[in-house]
Amino acid sequence: MPVSDQLPHLIVEKRFSTEKYTYAGPIPMGEVQLPVRDRASHGASLRQQLDQARQQNEQMRGVTTTAERPARIVLEVRSEPDFELALDGLEPRSQGVELACVRNEDNQRVAVIHIPKGKLSYFVKRVEQYVAEQVKSGKPKNQDLIDRIAEIRLATLRSFWTDEGHDFPQDDRPVWWEVWLRSESDQGPWDTFRMLAQAAGLRVGTETIRFPDRLVGLCSGTATQLSSSADILDLLGEIRQAKENPAGFLALTPREQAEWVEDLRQRITPPPADAPAVCVLDHGVVINPLLQPALAPEDCLKYDPSWPLTDAESHGTEMSGVALFGDQLSDLLLTSDAVTLAHRLESVKIVPPPPRQNEPRLYGAITAQAVYRIESQRPTRRRAFCLAITTDGTDRGKPTSWSGEIDQLCAGVGDGNRRLVFISAGNAASEHRCRYPDSNDTDAIQDPAQAWNAITVGACTSRWQFPQQQFPGYQPLGKPGDLSPSSTTSLAWFQDWPFKPDIVLEGGNFVIHRETHQVMDPDEMAILTTAHAAAGRLLVPFRDTSAATAQAARMAAILHSQYPRLWPETIRALLIHSAEWTPAMRDAFDAKTPRMSPKDKCRARLRRYGYGVPSLIRALYSARNSLTLIAQQTLRPFDKEGSEVKTKEMGIHALPWPQQQLLELGDATVEMRVTLSYFIEPKPGRRGAFARTRHRYQSHGLRFDVCRPQESLDEFRQRINKAARDEDEEYGGAVGDTTGWVLGPNLRTRGSIHSDWWQGIAADLAACGYIAVYPVTGWWREKTDQDYWARHARYSLVVSIRTEHTTVDLYTPVSTMIEVPAPIPVEVEIEVE
Repeated sequence: MPVSDQLPHLIVEKRFSTEKYTYAGPIPMGEVQLPVRDRASHGASLRQQLDQARQQNEQMRGVTTTAERPARIVLEVRSEPDFELALDGLEPRSQGVELACVRNEDNQRVAVIHIPKGKLSYFVKRVEQYVAEQVKSGKPKNQDLIDRIAEIRLATLRSFWTDEGHDFPQDDRPVWWEVWLRSESDQGPWDTFRMLAQAAGLRVGTETIRFPDRLVGLCSGTATQLSSSADILDLLGEIRQAKENPAGFLALTPREQAEWVEDLRQRITPPPADAPAVCVLDHGVVINPLLQPALAPEDCLKYDPSWPLTDAESHGTEMSGVALFGDQLSDLLLTSDAVTLAHRLESVKIVPPPPRQNEPRLYGAITAQAVYRIESQRPTRRRAFCLAITTDGTDRGKPTSWSGEIDQLCAGVGDGNRRLVFISAGNAASEHRCRYPDSNDTDAIQDPAQAWNAITVGACTSRWQFPQQQFPGYQPLGKPGDLSPSSTTSLAWFQDWPFKPDIVLEGGNFVIHRETHQVMDPDEMAILTTAHAAAGRLLVPFRDTSAATAQAARMAAILHSQYPRLWPETIRALLIHSAEWTPAMRDAFDAKTPRMSPKDKCRARLRRYGYGVPSLIRALYSARNSLTLIAQQTLRPFDKEGSEVKTKEMGIHALPWPQQQLLELGDATVEMRVTLSYFIEPKPGRRGAFARTRHRYQSHGLRFDVCRPQESLDEFRQRINKAARDEDEEYGGAVGDTTGWVLGPNLRTRGSIHSDWWQGIAADLAACGYIAVYPVTGWWREKTDQDYWARHARYSLVVSIRTEHTTVDLYTPVSTMIEVPAPIPVEVEIEVE
């Protein structure tokens, strides 16, 4: 997302209404999708550009051809600003044309196409037909293709650059490139590329990874060298900057590491004293120079006053480095840019020094005392607690005293202070990693990560580079975008329990020998972090679910800094709302389980990956064509009439909605995502099937539903009234409309956070601005001997609308509506029999 398009999310306060609203039907878009063109001049201009590109191509290749049989050529095609290209028309499969890559640049869509020998004339003919011929309606032939094109030019190396996170390197600056080569056969083009690249003076890596239509590898050199041969450009699908790995820094001597660390330390601007913090509940921290700007000595505490503040265990220090810098420490060391920190660190030591050991049954109490202790130190500081110490997964999702205590801490039981807690999913058994991913699916998420209210973090990986000369015969164990070999899952859990993990983040990768199946852990596949300074080295590798959990807590602290008024429930919702499955995750379970239904595959993905990989940018910002609304509300689920406790009320959100803009998009595809987050109060006693009976674990449940197209507010209320019944309804059948929803109401209702996304026609979504949040039963309702039924439940609702159309502005009209004073809230009471 360009910086200029990073807009703050819109917070909606007290916008309830009962006005009846009826869908008015779509408005055809007509020809507004196309730029206004002078047919003759536009066609003549494109014809001239094609001729010029052909001549430049011949000169570069050192050949002479005819206009009827031109040489193979690679073209860059640019759209008119704020308009889309007709990508299907740019890739006629019958002509052997291949679309290499597409990127956005200054509000233009830029496509690169490979055109085989003799086939450039196909596009020349399309332009000539546009000028001279017309269809029955009187419009120019090929208008949809040609009118969208602003410019055609011969492609250069810069045309293939798709790395939005980095600027294209200067021509004479040596860098490591990640080259994505076109690959249409099992042989692949790597040998050809290596020969051409070495002839150009490039240094070529040895390892590659194959995707269905791409072969990815590394080379080092300048842009001038990489672009010196047209034959190299013919092989390219796209190029990116190679991701930095920690191996180079880990190979340095302690003195050399110290020089790099000191350079970065001088560039760091410390966070304010009242900035949000990540509180690491671990083994304690040995101060590293890179941690000093964000970790005050008075913020380092311990559970037992008799313990030393730190010990020989380095895990807490390594966690702290990732909690402060994420997985970007390698990049920060290599740049010369200033680094401004938005959040702080805190540390509470909860693990005793050896040989002492905490009794497992006391872990919950120790955790609670650690939380209270740091809060008493700075009671007004916003913080995210980070816990990467777990026991085992034998409980298969059932609550324990430890997980129950964490749920209580999150819900503020006893003191009313809601908390945001991140827990690692726990690591799979190392001796079973050769059976990845099957062993991960049977190695269950570990206690206390089954806590309903906490964010459980698993590990994925995008790391695949490793020195093959050091590990001959090995290959990456996990494929990019898939589960890290260290991560546990909840596939072996009882079906009624929440889907865990909630999200996954980078946890590193391993390599496996093709014949012996031995598993190794190259430093290149880990994350660089801060070291236990007492050992002499300042930088070490770090991986697994601990690293992933520290990254997630860091994101939360940054969100707290950006949006200080948001509740912990809302920060939790934003992170999960921003998460998406990678292509590898979406493809999982397809090959091995072809007979699984789409919903069963979604269930399996949720059990393995949660909601996927969160994006800090999406969690932080809206965009013109990607709007996010946030509502924080409270309702009272239950009330007592005589001796009977009944459902009391539900909330209806009349959200400010970009109705007209959605109608103007017509039949264009859009996505709406809804995430409902709340904290339950736990009752972890094990008395039978305590997911559904009167001995339920959860104090209450909440559900959401969205107004359907052509459904009035009154009709919407009546439908929800029928749906808001006993908790058991969700197991007997779907509630609400499942059309267009990826998960649907049966899958999305596990636990205390529910997220689902709807995909469909924009005009249909125009009428769906009403969202209801209603209660389902829990032990608050069933425990009638005390006044639990009188308690209020608060929740956060996050709703986003996203379209690929860059010309539409969904954000501005909604922000204008929010500035208008809200209507008087109307409280809607629904009594459920």
